[in-house]
Amino acid sequence: MRKQISVLLLLFTAFIASAQSPDPLIREGQRIAAELRTSAPTEETNIRGVLEIRSKKAKISEDVPVIFSVLVANGHWDAVYETGQTSTRGSERLVVRHFEDRPNQYFYAKAPAPTAAVPELKEFISHEADIPLAGSDFWLTDLGMDFLHWPLHRRPRGEMRLGQWCHVLESIYPERPNINKVVSWIDRDSADVGVAGILIAEAYAPGGKQLKEFSLSGSSFKKIKGQWQLEKMTIRNLRTSSTTTLRFDLKSPQSAGATVSSAGN
Repeated sequence: MRKQISVLLLLFTAFIASAQSPDPLIREGQRIAAELRTSAPTEETNIRGVLEIRSKKAKISEDVPVIFSVLVANGHWDAVYETGQTSTRGSERLVVRHFEDRPNQYFYAKAPAPTAAVPELKEFISHEADIPLAGSDFWLTDLGMDFLHWPLHRRPRGEMRLGQWCHVLESIYPERPNINKVVSWIDRDSADVGVAGILIAEAYAPGGKQLKEFSLSGSSFKKIKGQWQLEKMTIRNLRTSSTTTLRFDLKSPQSAGATVSSAGN
């Protein structure tokens, strides 16, 4: 509990300092990050998908089934990922609890063996959630877009990426041990269709070396229950030379038989 309080105090102090900054690039960056944090769904969703994990270097080619759900509650919303078991991997469950005005909460559990049950969810905060989901290149914090809650955001000059004019957002958190800077390109027109609009994001480790790249290249969108859903998203780990694509089946958004529980229930 003391650790959680100290992290919240650190973030609160940094937010106040950056909000009062005379630098217009910082003020604009804070505004864009706040808009992305408040881009919350209004209806519940349940979609089947698959994590396609590929690594030529490690000779890995693995497909892990996943069910993605959105649960909307008063004051927050949950993004839930449930991965199915494979011949070598047990099931996993992740709940990312999103808030507009404070950092995410992460609830995660992993079955110890392919045929074992998923244990009770355990809460993680911030960098403690830099954990791969189902052995993929997506960390829990990647799926939670945790960098949007970091203390400092700048907006350098915009440019075009993936054929779209973008705002550039530079998010920085020097104290983080694994990734402490994320540069993201945000589609300027994305607000018109109600999606977060991050087309590409580059993540950097302490020391300035790029560690990951997130991309929506080749993805399409479909409107489901009044919300725009993306077809796929890909993340590359430059350190391990591996790639994971999270691909959704938008043709059958209702996953029959799926049971997803919110953390704490």
